[in-house]
Amino acid sequence: MKRSIELNPCRENIHIIESFIEDVCDYHQISDTYLANIIMAVTEATKVVYNNNPNDNICIAYDYNNKGLHFDLNGELNWNELVINDNIASDLDSEEGREIFVIWSMPDKLTISDDGKKILMSFSIENIDEDKANDRKQTMKDYFVEKVNRSIKS
Repeated sequence: MKRSIELNPCRENIHIIESFIEDVCDYHQISDTYLANIIMAVTEATKVVYNNNPNDNICIAYDYNNKGLHFDLNGELNWNELVINDNIASDLDSEEGREIFVIWSMPDKLTISDDGKKILMSFSIENIDEDKANDRKQTMKDYFVEKVNRSIKS
């Protein structure tokens, strides 16, 4: 089983990234409950990389251990400038703001390292925490309700 892939995160390659994530989840028997969160978080992160550095490749690696499933995205983008934001929800009108919101909301833990060049998304999968799942569901519901309300007001 491949433990990592390196590619340009252009739209034409999103299906390769999704397939990699699906293979990882199938191999480790990860439920569909987490599959959707993982695909959303990782593909949104790859879109941000591509939109900021279209000629750069990104390395996506995973690790599975007793603490969960972890996806490590490594590239030339400085995540510190993008993700560390005291008020992420305030920029939901921009595409990048929405992408950052999803990246921040879907994993159980988000860690930035290597001077901002690496982002680690951790998903606790041993025991599906129903409260966390419901919180995520409510966060996304609130996000889409707010988006619709903004559209109506415009």
